[in-house]
Amino acid sequence: MSGSLWPGFLLHAAFNGTAVGMTFIGEKADAFAQRPLFVGGSVVAGGLLMVLVSYLAKSNVLAERARSLDVQPPPPAPEATS
Repeated sequence: MSGSLWPGFLLHAAFNGTAVGMTFIGEKADAFAQRPLFVGGSVVAGGLLMVLVSYLAKSNVLAERARSLDVQPPPPAPEATS
């Protein structure tokens, strides 16, 4: 949608960061306390990624051009000659 690899990189970093953070918290918190933190962090990271991708897609000239080409009707098929 954005025409860029950065949103995927950022989502990957956010997911890995959440997993690493949970590893360090794991020894100090019980399992019940970890689950809401993990889910909440994942939801926040996903929401931020959606905002970022939307912003990039709207401000990217190449993505806008690609979207305009996607909505154009296909060219007519050539007529068969026999």
